[in-house]
Amino acid sequence: MLEWQWKIEYKVTVDSAGNGTAAAASEWVERGKSATLSAQPDSGYVFTGWTGDVTSSSATITLALTTPLSVTANFTATTDYYVDAVNGSDSNDGSLATPFKTLERANALAADWTTIHIVSATCPVAATIQLTNAVVITGLGAGQTAITGPGFSGRGLHLNNDFAIVEKLLVTGFTNANNVGTVLLAKGTMRDCRISRNGTVSTAAPKGCGIQVTGGTLLRCSVDNNVPVSNGDYTTGCGIWMSGGLVEDCDIFGNTCTRHQQKGYGVYIQGGTVRDCRIYENNNISSGEIYGCGVYLAGSGVVESSCIYSNGINGVYMENGTLRNSLIYGHSHSGAGFAGVYMKNASVLQNCTIAGNVAATDGDGSSGLRMAGGTAVNNIIYGNGPAGGGLGSFYVTGGTFNTNLIDKAVALGVGNIVADPLFADAAACDFHLRLGSPAVDAGAALAGVETDIEGAARPQGAAYDIGAYERSAATTGDLACAIVIPQNQFAAGATVTVSSTVEGADTTGLIYTWYLDGSDTPCASGADAASLTLTDLAPGRHTLRLDVENARSQTATYTAADAITLLPLTVYADPSGSDTFPYDTSAKAAHSINDAFNTVWKANDVTSSVIVAAGTYEVSGLLMLDMPVRLNGAGADVTILSGGGFSGRGLYLANSAAEVSGITLTGFTNTHHGAAALVLAGTLRDSRMTANSTPSMSTPSGTGVRIQGGSVLRCRIDNNVPNPNYGHTLGCGVYISGGVLEDCDIEANNCNRNQVRGRGLYIEGSGTVRNCRIHGNTERNSDDSHAVWITGSGLLENTCIYSNGMNGVYIDNGTVRNCTVYGYSHSGDSYAGVYLKNGRLQNCTISGNTAAGDSKGRSGLEMTGGLAVNNIIHGNGPAGGALGSCAVSGGTFNTNLIDKAVALGVGNIVAVPLFADAAGYDFHLQLGSPAIDAGATIAAYTVDIEGTERPQGDYYDIGAYERSAAGGPLVCGILVAQYSHPAGADPVIQGTAEGANLDGLTYTWYLDGGATPVAPGAPSISTMMTPPSGV
Repeated sequence: MLEWQWKIEYKVTVDSAGNGTAAAASEWVERGKSATLSAQPDSGYVFTGWTGDVTSSSATITLALTTPLSVTANFTATTDYYVDAVNGSDSNDGSLATPFKTLERANALAADWTTIHIVSATCPVAATIQLTNAVVITGLGAGQTAITGPGFSGRGLHLNNDFAIVEKLLVTGFTNANNVGTVLLAKGTMRDCRISRNGTVSTAAPKGCGIQVTGGTLLRCSVDNNVPVSNGDYTTGCGIWMSGGLVEDCDIFGNTCTRHQQKGYGVYIQGGTVRDCRIYENNNISSGEIYGCGVYLAGSGVVESSCIYSNGINGVYMENGTLRNSLIYGHSHSGAGFAGVYMKNASVLQNCTIAGNVAATDGDGSSGLRMAGGTAVNNIIYGNGPAGGGLGSFYVTGGTFNTNLIDKAVALGVGNIVADPLFADAAACDFHLRLGSPAVDAGAALAGVETDIEGAARPQGAAYDIGAYERSAATTGDLACAIVIPQNQFAAGATVTVSSTVEGADTTGLIYTWYLDGSDTPCASGADAASLTLTDLAPGRHTLRLDVENARSQTATYTAADAITLLPLTVYADPSGSDTFPYDTSAKAAHSINDAFNTVWKANDVTSSVIVAAGTYEVSGLLMLDMPVRLNGAGADVTILSGGGFSGRGLYLANSAAEVSGITLTGFTNTHHGAAALVLAGTLRDSRMTANSTPSMSTPSGTGVRIQGGSVLRCRIDNNVPNPNYGHTLGCGVYISGGVLEDCDIEANNCNRNQVRGRGLYIEGSGTVRNCRIHGNTERNSDDSHAVWITGSGLLENTCIYSNGMNGVYIDNGTVRNCTVYGYSHSGDSYAGVYLKNGRLQNCTISGNTAAGDSKGRSGLEMTGGLAVNNIIHGNGPAGGALGSCAVSGGTFNTNLIDKAVALGVGNIVAVPLFADAAGYDFHLQLGSPAIDAGATIAAYTVDIEGTERPQGDYYDIGAYERSAAGGPLVCGILVAQYSHPAGADPVIQGTAEGANLDGLTYTWYLDGGATPVAPGAPSISTMMTPPSGV
């Protein structure tokens, strides 16, 4: 049976109304594809637009053909004026023989369809040239005719008509005072020009020093060496600032600024399209807050089919927008930031090649791509980072990451390939694909990406190629072959299948012969051996060779050295091992922790392990557990991972099955938050984070560990010291915004600067901290410094918080419950124990805290809002002070045991809590404590600080500890609900007893040391209080 597959094509016929020509790039175009039409006027005429089924003012248009179309190109005779700044006069008629002197005069007289010819080498202007009519300004060429602006501070040109054209000019020497760009292109076309060496006066937030493009077309221009002078805020686009229009086939280079805070030295684009451009050597002078030396992409901006290279410390920063079919290479960062591309939010990265970008102290693989969000599809991200770094070319923590060719396995996404892309000559920056590249036919079909960076149609084969270049097979020349390896790495024990590809003038009658690991004996041969399947390969590296012979006995050979690597599921690190790849036994253990970690097989469907023997290991790059990997040391005391060898974070956990245990992380200095460890998911347990720091940076957080999810258990976080230069430090020891920190010691963390929210601990979001000890986190600078800070919906419970310098806990929001806060000493007049602004303070014991200059009674608690219930706040403040332990000016303050009456709240008790040993910080309750059974029931929790069930009696006890009745010998006590009463009151005093046998109790009471019992047999008494009597 024959089946016909019909293809529908349209014939493209273009008409001209005369006085010019119109043509189509192709006579026949398949339905749904694009047709490109162009119009060229005859001498003495100008193009005035397309009419018919499509209207446009652009001389070149591209149309998607879904139905037959009829269009006509129209032309109109032009009027000519001439300008000669040397020999002309504005009293002349503007003819070639008697030209005008100034461009301003010619433009003032120019009606629609006028061409102004500048015939002098230079043409100074003293005011902005406003092109609001259909006027053409033309020179002799950008190297021969210059518009200069030495006489005023302002914009040089403003194009604001669809048919306005500026061409063949150099625009230079303008100094703009109003952040409006040397040229404003709103409508029309600027082509074959150079915009160079313009600047601004000192101004805040300059933008588009060279040109601002809000519409129209900038074509075949050079925008270079424009240098704004910023005195504050971000500079956006030293060369080009763009919110609309088209920039095509332009060179953008050498643009810079002397100040930091930059968004796009070369191009800042928030709308419009940059296409077929070269963006290079837009270098940073300062190194602070530089976001995209080459390009800053935001909004709906599109950059496509462009080469972006050698732009200082980094290439492209994508806040939003689309980057596709482009090359990004040759960027060099001296620190640890991204060098190639950074993307977040809804940014889109498609069919790009990112290679040869290096952050010298890269600690996490950010040299090529750092991705926090957005969508990345069909990109080659390979060969970035320091030589031998082993961290790969990318650091992906969010977004959609699919069908990319990369050099290291990634947890996110589907269809990604770990393989060598086989560039034609990467060292010479030739990133075309060689025969056999695994990127060929491996990509996804993408709307809007129908051509590659050079305009070649996609696809050339069965599917899109990955990367910026589409490869077309050779059908002439000598026979050539290659081995196509779908990925470089496999799990030990895997079955590996590779295939072949052959091209040349004659590919008939092919015979394939395969060899493995240098053997002279073929492992497969024949006409049907175009592919090869290998089983039972040993862990390690393997080499393949393929020989191909055609029907004419022509031969070709291809060798892929170490092309296949089988990685074990368990690897070992041990200083006494033999350091033999692939480190799959303890005898062959790696000496380097990074070598071992980078070798273990990682995949989402299997759990692998790195077993680390006792020893000290220099960490050379981030240990990134974003897949189910277990890193198990021999114990935190003997397994030391030191960060002295690089600037970066030590550990990253981002998988629920990832686990790290039995190690110490020390000496890490990270420019990002979480110097030693960042935990997003998984478990970090039985480990220590000590003596880590940050370089000078703004608002560091979690220098010991930053927790955003997962669990940190039974760890010690101590002696971590950030080095902030601005803003609040958030947790010198621990920052937590999600997940759980449990049964940990947080001690001796501090900071050299003021403005510290949490010398030991900072909690926000949904972070939970429980059963911990927080102590010794003392201040070095006493201004605006707090030991523990909690906000958001955070929870701090069942924790001892003590002796952390001048103050304990600042509750901005969140909940603190079942905690003890004691041993704080403030030299001034401020809170020492707890400050409650919002949030909840429940069943806590606050005692033994002193502000030496306390004038309000706030040594224990200062409360301006929130809810405080069931707390003991007693024994705080200077010795002998009569101000009490709490200063309450707002919020809800109920059922607390305090040492001085307060005006607010209900159910509060002024009494002595009868601690077991307050001097020894034992805040358990003695028998007879008025705190027993005196609290309110709170359904959110049912245990005390030690896990004892609440209540033990009829009601919750007040304070952190719930007292349970003891067995054994009979013991009695006197329960005084409140110690102070007004004269004449009739208080009830309760007897209490506990022991193994409480049957048949008889109570005998004595008053004021008397020998005669009062109210014998009664379990309680009531007595008229007459000063100075007592019980």
